[in-house]
Amino acid sequence: MPTVYGSLRNDFSYKGLSLSVNIVYRLGYVFRRSSTSLAYENIIKTGQHSDYTSRWQKPGDEQTSDVPSLLYPSNPYREIFYQLSETLVEPGDHIRLQDIRLAYDFTPILNKGSRFANLTLFGFANNLGIIWRKNKLGIDPAAGASSSAQYPNPFALSFGLTANF
Repeated sequence: MPTVYGSLRNDFSYKGLSLSVNIVYRLGYVFRRSSTSLAYENIIKTGQHSDYTSRWQKPGDEQTSDVPSLLYPSNPYREIFYQLSETLVEPGDHIRLQDIRLAYDFTPILNKGSRFANLTLFGFANNLGIIWRKNKLGIDPAAGASSSAQYPNPFALSFGLTANF
């Protein structure tokens, strides 16, 4: 849970054009990233995680990797120990470009005989991406870390028209 969080929204306008930008920040927290399974049967079921290639394979690998070797037969307690270890804890601090709204107000250029009292066309983009993150692995902390496939929050784009008669 972030200890410091908030957002900054800036609104800019010029004549009939307006732009609103929302930046959110979450600071002072950590999250547990996913890693490879240490059991062959789980790797077959869930697929290979990128950490799999970094695992200990020969003596001396423990100097350059925190990912344990795979043993046969697998030991479920060994996997639980690794999955809950501190080595998978990463800083979650990040700043994100959350959304942008761009609009144009046609009201000033409508003629007096028009049926519209107000007419505005707008576009809205949400979940545009991370501006800065503290973790060096490029992981999006908001994507969740419960599985080996960390899908980012989806980008959304919408358009609209506001009309008053």
